[in-house]
Amino acid sequence: MPIIPLKCDSCGGELQVNSDLKTAMCNYCGNSFVVQDAIVKNYINNSNVYINADKVDVVTTKDYQIEGGILKKYSGESTEIVIPDNVTEISDEVFEGMAITSAYMPDSVEKIGRGCFANCNKLEKVRLSNSLKRIPESAFDECIVLKEINMPENLEYIDCCAFKLCKFEEITFPKSLKVIGHQAFQWNSKLKKVIFQGKVDFIWLKGELSGKPYDLTRHYWYTNYKGERKIVLTDEGYSQFTFCDSLVEVGGLENYSIDKFHLSKIWKDEKKKEEEERKKNKELNRCEYCGGTFKGIFTKVCSACGRRKSY
Repeated sequence: MPIIPLKCDSCGGELQVNSDLKTAMCNYCGNSFVVQDAIVKNYINNSNVYINADKVDVVTTKDYQIEGGILKKYSGESTEIVIPDNVTEISDEVFEGMAITSAYMPDSVEKIGRGCFANCNKLEKVRLSNSLKRIPESAFDECIVLKEINMPENLEYIDCCAFKLCKFEEITFPKSLKVIGHQAFQWNSKLKKVIFQGKVDFIWLKGELSGKPYDLTRHYWYTNYKGERKIVLTDEGYSQFTFCDSLVEVGGLENYSIDKFHLSKIWKDEKKKEEEERKKNKELNRCEYCGGTFKGIFTKVCSACGRRKSY
């Protein structure tokens, strides 16, 4: 529960505020304020900020190259980014590959560029501007530890590869969302649950179908060789959610015309491969599931996965 010093934006009173709170009230004038917004203003306007009595690096406007409201470059040393509230746009690849751990984006930001946070492999938490309507191509591509982010309430488009290889566990899309691009969430291995609050079109970006929308009628279940039921939103392996192997729940399907679930060719091929592997393991007198050796005298149990011998 970090306590930080802030100035009241209304009366200028010196306050000590718990930064975990969403809102707080000035002890002097009674003005209520959003804590995160106050932090942004104080970080910009002050040269020293203390958290739990330890001095921390402060991101000030001198760390940013801003031209006409457009953030062109970041040259600071802080890994906890607080974007100034006079920024309306972030250019392409501004933070690409940097060792930042968090980013706070005020609602003044209306547009972000392609790859602006791509390959930030230490980035764990992001607060996006609620003014954003589009998350562009590869914006957070390969942010391999990114697990916490908000979906802006007016968001309409998530472009190709926007969140590929991230670590989200659950995502709720706003009603405003219209399109999710090709491979937008591919390889999110921790993703377990997706909730659609509105009807979203999906964009196919391959060959003759490039740019043409399709909906969730292309929605498939499959069961892997371990008996685990998986879900994939895909067509022939090119998908917004391909290889999200932990994804088992999708909410909001009542918004779509889905009569039944089918197996796509790619997962049929995978299942066939798994069946052949199980057959081969049996021939070698090994565990059909993992290929491990058996132990035990009367009841044979796999020494690797613990499953009983069933043949």
